[in-house]
Amino acid sequence: MVQTTATLTREQILGMPAGRKMDALIEEVFFDDAGPWCPCDLDDPAPETRAGDPVIHPLCHLRISPRYSTVDGAAYKTLIRIAGEEGLSAMLSIEPGKAPVANVGDETASAPTNALAICRALLLGKLED
Repeated sequence: MVQTTATLTREQILGMPAGRKMDALIEEVFFDDAGPWCPCDLDDPAPETRAGDPVIHPLCHLRISPRYSTVDGAAYKTLIRIAGEEGLSAMLSIEPGKAPVANVGDETASAPTNALAICRALLLGKLED
């Protein structure tokens, strides 16, 4: 079972690395779909298709979650969709020599990559007070 923002703290979200767990959490929180997702620890069969829609893994025949936390295109697509649906402001700040910073509504998160910063900021906005 994937953790939800109801069971995560701000510190856990800000410390969560990019990867399959982050991607599954984005899928569950924003798209109300907890899987079943591919458990294989393999690279995507077609990484160029990772812009937002799940594809079927050729070995286990389960869906591969879009790589929201590692592929900028998938993260940007999700950011635009969620910000638009929820009426939130969204901005990504990129300065040479500094980590990217994503602002979504009232939440701000930085990370080593654009995609991870966006995912963290989106998840912070879903924390239960």
